[in-house]
Amino acid sequence: MTEIKLIEVARASLEELLEDYRDFLRVRGLNLWRENSREALFVRKLGTQQNVPIGPIRLISRAFLEEGGLRERITRARLAERAKQKSL
Repeated sequence: MTEIKLIEVARASLEELLEDYRDFLRVRGLNLWRENSREALFVRKLGTQQNVPIGPIRLISRAFLEEGGLRERITRARLAERAKQKSL
């Protein structure tokens, strides 16, 4: 559950980063892409391609569901190491 909360914090941080990026562009007189600009459409299209990795937040969520949380992974690693030591 802690990981999910941390993911939400990360998501909020990304929103703050987006605002900072907009300020960066504005201060330097650079253009912010409009939603349907050629550049934005190109980047958005990349996300629909098969071999392009999905965003990190989704990857983390998927890993959490498939592999468990940090404690579960640590426990599995510790048990595997104990089993390896016993087999020596």
